[in-house]
Amino acid sequence: MARQRRKHKNEHVWVPDTQLRPGVPTEHIQACANYIVDRKPAVVVVAGDWYDLPSLSSYEKPGSKFFEGKNFMADVEFANHQWQEFHRTIRNKRGYAPRIIFLEGNHEYRMQRAINDDPVQLEGIMGRHLFLPYESTDVEYVPFLELKTVDGIIYSHYFANPQSLTRGVLGGGIDNRLNKLKTSFTQGHQQTLLTGSQFLPDGSRIRGLVAGAFYQHDEEYAGPQGHNYWRGICYKHEVRDGDYDLMEVSLNYLLREYQ
Repeated sequence: MARQRRKHKNEHVWVPDTQLRPGVPTEHIQACANYIVDRKPAVVVVAGDWYDLPSLSSYEKPGSKFFEGKNFMADVEFANHQWQEFHRTIRNKRGYAPRIIFLEGNHEYRMQRAINDDPVQLEGIMGRHLFLPYESTDVEYVPFLELKTVDGIIYSHYFANPQSLTRGVLGGGIDNRLNKLKTSFTQGHQQTLLTGSQFLPDGSRIRGLVAGAFYQHDEEYAGPQGHNYWRGICYKHEVRDGDYDLMEVSLNYLLREYQ
């Protein structure tokens, strides 16, 4: 006899960076939404960099070959459409109302940098109001690098090094990050999958998770040998006081089973 799936009370799903822009495949977004409504986690956390916004890339100068043909509103509308479908699938599931958290990433923050550079021309025309997650009253939109703590886990797009005077990006292995943050954390931003844990003297456990790639396309800047990294979402069972049981859900699995 098949077991009836219960509504999970203490489970989180982590959706890493999607970097959506016109022309990239998007079937995995709907597959992810289908998986979420099947599993019914209590908390859905989106890592940020949902919007790629290549038209605002600070790494390319206007007029360069990479910049030509790119349109800001086309970038926004493409990612907005994917969010609309993702969000609708989750919210239309009867009897299921998860907490949805959207962490602003550095790619979304490109827009604020552009406004800061040219406030006279861009203030009011550009802004977070263009992002559907920001406009959704049932989504908790977390500004870039602000922290959101849920069930003892701090979430952010990435973390600054609290022991550095310049507050540079915290890097290194999981143990190094846990030693510096001294609490359970989850972040995106990096195209990798890193996970680890440490037991504290009182017997409790803190866990670190870095997962920053949930897309099918390859990034041009990575070069021909730079695409070998894990892609998928992360599911946390039995979340309590920063501890949990981690399940990796690969991109290939989602496309095969939930598309």
